[in-house]
Amino acid sequence: MVRQYLKYRDKKQLRPRGLVVAEIVDHQLRIGWSLCDERDTFTKATASNIAIGRMDTAPILADAISPQSVLH
Repeated sequence: MVRQYLKYRDKKQLRPRGLVVAEIVDHQLRIGWSLCDERDTFTKATASNIAIGRMDTAPILADAISPQSVLH
């Protein structure tokens, strides 16, 4: 199992504002996210904890694409 992290940056000031985390479990893509308010200070640990918590308890689900299905 490999988790992939992606930071979302504010367009104006290029500061981190959120985090998306995803992993494939049993051929299903599970996604969790976090987004801080403009007035908050982004911290990677807090963003990661929130995103992973959402991924574990109430994930956004999608079917994962296998390499074999892309090649055929």
